Amino acid sequence: MKTFTITEIQTTLPNDVRAQRFIQTLIDEKWVRCINQTTVKSTYEWLGVIVNENEILVMMKTSVDKTGNAISRIKEIHPYGLPALLYHQVNTTEEFYKWVNE
Repeated sequence: MKTFTITEIQTTLPNDVRAQRFIQTLIDEKWVRCINQTTVKSTYEWLGVIVNENEILVMMKTSVDKTGNAISRIKEIHPYGLPALLYHQVNTTEEFYKWVNE
């Protein structure tokens, strides 16, 4: 069976307003093809303090070829000084692969 691989990139943003600007920029500039978002409860230690807060989790789909440049652009526009950026290659259907790579 032939595999069709794309990259999924995940990060969190502080609120809906920042998320919408972030999402619109990446879609408009064609660094990613699709972004899903949801509100999550995050708990982490930052500068010696335990933080519990709501954030917006965004899950972005892009082509394997655009991954490096997309991550560079995400770092440039991300509002956090140290964003959590997780990315991995995933297999998908041929139809979705073709759409992401258009």
